[in-house]
Amino acid sequence: MQPPGYGSDRKVYSKPALIYDRYNAAVRWVLMPVNAGLEATRENLGSNYPAHLDEEQEQQKAPSATEAA
Repeated sequence: MQPPGYGSDRKVYSKPALIYDRYNAAVRWVLMPVNAGLEATRENLGSNYPAHLDEEQEQQKAPSATEAA
């Protein structure tokens, strides 16, 4: 199963997973993730949270030179 990530719309997404029974090849399960429309935050993505999103948030928080004047 692929770990959750985030899309170009900055929303968290996940992919489906196919699981096979170890002892019975005829038994299979499909896990379908639910799209909850969550923002791509460290809390929602855990260890899959990309560091560059922290940098982007810091840049957005810092006032630009034209705003400070």
